Amino acid sequence: LMSTSNIFECDEALSFKLAGTKAGKYLVTISKREVQLTRVAVKVNQDGEQVVSTLTLPTDVNADGVLRVTITDEKNAPMAERLIFRR
Repeated sequence: LMSTSNIFECDEALSFKLAGTKAGKYLVTISKREVQLTRVAVKVNQDGEQVVSTLTLPTDVNADGVLRVTITDEKNAPMAERLIFRR
């Protein structure tokens, strides 16, 4: 899981690159203080494939500050996690 930036502006979509060692479906979830803000399903078709995922968050007060991005597999097991900052 790689973020295209560590800091995002409040009106900017969040963009990530996800590469899997195993083909399958993954879920990208963005949350703040254990509250889910948004999520998107991503499919990796072949081992090592890199997929770019872009998410747009609501522009309300809960969508700023330090946010946690979590990747889970089909069994809902966490695979990767990253912190980002949104102004």
